[in-house]
Amino acid sequence: MIATGFWTATHVLIVLNGVLAVAALGTMFVGVLAIRASNRLAASSEDAVGVASDQLDLVTEQIRLGYGQLELERSSLEASIRPVVVDVPVGLYLGEGGLIGQDRGEISCTFGTDQSIDLSVPVRNIGSGPAFVRRALLTTGPGNVLDAEANRRVIPTGELAKIFIKVRPDFIGHGAVAAAVTSVGALAVALEYSDLGGEQRTQTLVHLYRFRSADGHSQGHFLVEQVELFPCDDNWVRQDKPDASSGSAQHG
Repeated sequence: MIATGFWTATHVLIVLNGVLAVAALGTMFVGVLAIRASNRLAASSEDAVGVASDQLDLVTEQIRLGYGQLELERSSLEASIRPVVVDVPVGLYLGEGGLIGQDRGEISCTFGTDQSIDLSVPVRNIGSGPAFVRRALLTTGPGNVLDAEANRRVIPTGELAKIFIKVRPDFIGHGAVAAAVTSVGALAVALEYSDLGGEQRTQTLVHLYRFRSADGHSQGHFLVEQVELFPCDDNWVRQDKPDASSGSAQHG
């Protein structure tokens, strides 16, 4: 009976150990399956993340291209309405008000009997949109600026206007202007203007020089030396460098 009980207990222990081993193997197998499933899920998640990242990159690129297209359209629109005011070439516009032979590109400068100075400089708008004039100026050098006038507040595309100023003898800047118009001193007129929406602000600076013959004597009229176009900020402060400029004329 003792032997039988011993072997029975041993058998029970062996069976229990076997069961535990099988259970352990089953647990390990289930764990392996779970790990594999987790790995597949992780791989699937990584793939999903990769696809989402690619889609995000694609959307970002589309947005960037969209902004680029909008900027291109805006630039095209601005170019389609941008005014560009420059000088009037001598000999291009002849006759005004039925007066044959009058050159509308001629710069006029006269002295009155009271020594007042009358200066008139024609300009034209060669841009794609009308120029809305803010103000006109006459300058004889850094710091020497006088208010001038334009005969048109709006200059339609393809049309002409005049910048003119009358400098009376009692004006503070009369001496500088008189010296500039009777010698080779610096002399320029400026016109500030914008497009229809007021977004494109520009200052056109027309540099003048008094025409002189080879022997140095004045011929009594002015020519355009150079034209510069300066962009201006929201406060009408012009940039240091022009967007465009003509070549400097050779004095003769």
